Amino acid sequence: MNDGMEFDGNTENGTTKEEGNGEVNEITTPKVNRKDFIRLIIQSLHTLKCSKTATLLEEESGINYLSNEMKQFKKNILHGEWDTVCKSIDTYFTIENCKNPKIVKYFILRQKYLELLEEDKVIDALNCLKEEINPILSKLPFFNGSDHLHTLSCLLLIQNIDQLKRTTKWDGRNGNSRKVLLSEIEKYISPSLIIPENQLEKYLIKAIQSQREENEEEDDLNNFNDEEGIPLLTMKNINNLQSSNEVNIRIPNHLICTLENHKDEVWICRFSSNGELLATSGLDKFIYVYKVRHWINVDNEMLDDEKEESNNYEPEYTLTGHTGSISVLRWSPNDKYLLSCCNAMDIKVWNNSQCIYTTNRNAPIVSCCWINEESFLTISEEKNSEIVVWRIYEEGLPIIIDSWKLGTRVIDAELGLNNNSLIIATFDKKVEVIDLKTRKEIFSLLETNYITSLSVNNNGRYLLVNLAISDDEITSNHLWDLKEKKLVKEFSGSKQTKYVIRSCFIGNNLIASGSEDTKIYIWNRNTTELSDTLFGHAGVVNSVSWNKKYNLLASASDDTTVKIWSYSL
Repeated sequence: MNDGMEFDGNTENGTTKEEGNGEVNEITTPKVNRKDFIRLIIQSLHTLKCSKTATLLEEESGINYLSNEMKQFKKNILHGEWDTVCKSIDTYFTIENCKNPKIVKYFILRQKYLELLEEDKVIDALNCLKEEINPILSKLPFFNGSDHLHTLSCLLLIQNIDQLKRTTKWDGRNGNSRKVLLSEIEKYISPSLIIPENQLEKYLIKAIQSQREENEEEDDLNNFNDEEGIPLLTMKNINNLQSSNEVNIRIPNHLICTLENHKDEVWICRFSSNGELLATSGLDKFIYVYKVRHWINVDNEMLDDEKEESNNYEPEYTLTGHTGSISVLRWSPNDKYLLSCCNAMDIKVWNNSQCIYTTNRNAPIVSCCWINEESFLTISEEKNSEIVVWRIYEEGLPIIIDSWKLGTRVIDAELGLNNNSLIIATFDKKVEVIDLKTRKEIFSLLETNYITSLSVNNNGRYLLVNLAISDDEITSNHLWDLKEKKLVKEFSGSKQTKYVIRSCFIGNNLIASGSEDTKIYIWNRNTTELSDTLFGHAGVVNSVSWNKKYNLLASASDDTTVKIWSYSL
């Protein structure tokens, strides 16, 4: 390394040595148990049909991934040596290394029983049921033993083998049933004896999924259909791992520019899904859409005169036509459309600079959400709020395809996980999660104060709630875990007593919120400590929005300006 610092690549016992300026700094990293790790590798090699390599690794390391007894135990199951298998269970399995040896033996005997029926050995099957299975099930009342016994007894009446297989969803001794049996009983046996199949692969997939969730990525590995499998060695996965181990959390506290096109209070700002556009609106009834690339140095390689020319703070589009102040803006997932709603009850759908649809409702629209690229829903602000679902067809005109009334007044709303549920904040201090298909409440959460706004993180698990608090209260923002259905964090410092203020997540480490005292508060999401306070606005900061593509924070204020913040150089 430069400046006399060298890295020799030596790592011993999980320790990396860095030398510089005559000092040796040891960075200890977590390590896994060597024996367990080698056993997992050996098993994976066998799964990949690299048995010769697996044998060489066993010989070189002196570690067997299975004892001779367990190898024979698995072999006996695959060969149908049921009496020998049962004796092995009695000999080797105890409550210390097996969750329940009796249940394991039941699964073995059930396979034996089914194979006897398949071979038309009805008398032998009946004896197995009476003399071997029944005594075990009678000792497993919590396992619903009597129900299992009744089900197995009814199989004696089936004379057709194909019907037997269909009824039991079992493919016979010559199918995969013995391998399925082995996988089933492995769930009960300690990995110290038998490692479940594909365990290393499962660990890797779980690690990648956890990294994606931690970095709030929306794509699900369960939907990955590539025949080659989930790639492990990609820059994205490596960067996710590095970012999850990052100690220093960067804070967007450097003011890049101030947008001054609005002539009155700015109530809301929203970056587009792809991070390329910013939409702002408020009391003056105008919507301004800015191109982000016009006022940031994207590639950091511009010459000075090019930088000067790039500082174009004028909007790309100016959208007009609303009859009232605009309080709701939503980009469609593909950023093709921008949806806007105002307190004068009109709704508009924009495609670039063109308004492709406008309509008036019977009540002000308090929130709207895009379900997918063609469908969205709107929610009215009235005693019994109405949810209306719209769909944009090829002609470009939204059509109402569904609507229903709620038994409560809604303050704000967000879509839940996978867009299958709707999260609403109600006038009676509750957060309700509603199934969009059944229209029924899944669960609700009770807040301590009136709710003014909601924000959901990218993976849909965490909900940020802004609360209207009195002057003597200190906590204005709550973080809920929707999966666990509990309040996990409280953030204090900002002032919010009577205005609607919208907060946002900054990556997976920070929370940002405006405030009535003209400041922007940024907290550490994990510790709830105040990381920074941003000054610059001269009025209430109503809304903040995070751009994860370019690491930008936008803030909208009553002082008629929108400010853009980024990391300090």
